[in-house]
Amino acid sequence: MNGPTFAALQDLIHQQVGIRLDDRESMVNARLRRLARKAGHAEVEPYLREVLADPSPERLSEVVDRLSTNHTFFHREPRHFEQLAGVLRPVVERRREEGVRDLRVWCAAASFGQEPYTIAMVLREVLGPDAAKWSAGLLATDISSEALQIARQGLYDVDDVARLPAERQRWFGPVRDGRRQVRAEIRNDVTYRRLNLVHGPFAFRVPFDVIFCRNVMIYFDLEVRTELVRHLAEVLQPGGYLFISLSETLPQDRGLPFTYVSPGVYRRSGAP
Repeated sequence: MNGPTFAALQDLIHQQVGIRLDDRESMVNARLRRLARKAGHAEVEPYLREVLADPSPERLSEVVDRLSTNHTFFHREPRHFEQLAGVLRPVVERRREEGVRDLRVWCAAASFGQEPYTIAMVLREVLGPDAAKWSAGLLATDISSEALQIARQGLYDVDDVARLPAERQRWFGPVRDGRRQVRAEIRNDVTYRRLNLVHGPFAFRVPFDVIFCRNVMIYFDLEVRTELVRHLAEVLQPGGYLFISLSETLPQDRGLPFTYVSPGVYRRSGAP
């Protein structure tokens, strides 16, 4: 594609989803080639000119689906899941004493579902035998409609499931055609929604106790990251926890209401 077309695409993608394409022209060409052919173009350049001339939500969604990096797997950065259990236990005990059975967690970058399903398993472990009596909502969002469609099915290769500890593999059905499906009770614990993290603030009526937003901010520039973290803080309970990737850090000297706890884990300022 020519320079002006790529520059216009860079501006559009950054404006819409906060991702900087920088010098990834060859990656864009490779990932959009199938969409170009589907639209009747032999090359990506005329297809992009068509998209830029009429960037409808449907077209943008298709382009974003192709350009978004959705590489994930079970038990990624596993220490965070054990820390999640440690964070939730005192919250659960306090709510039980108060006669409240409400617990809310948001997985803000669901990708193909491995992360939210693992979080759902941890919630079940922490709540124990009376898990069904709790309103333990787990919201899982992603910008990619295609990724969400795969996540809802809950079907994964045997080798991917094998990454999980044995006690969590019990939440899967038997092997069929080299794949295993997440059991219905865990699938039903997760509500999937499409959401663009760049388009905050977020209109959630009840704040979350924990937010997972891992392996997302590495694609954003400083201003976009700062605004995102501010919007996440607005929908997180005081004393609640934000989990980001081990390779990420929160923007410094920006007045963000978070205290560092451990690598990739931050606590929202204020009393719980």
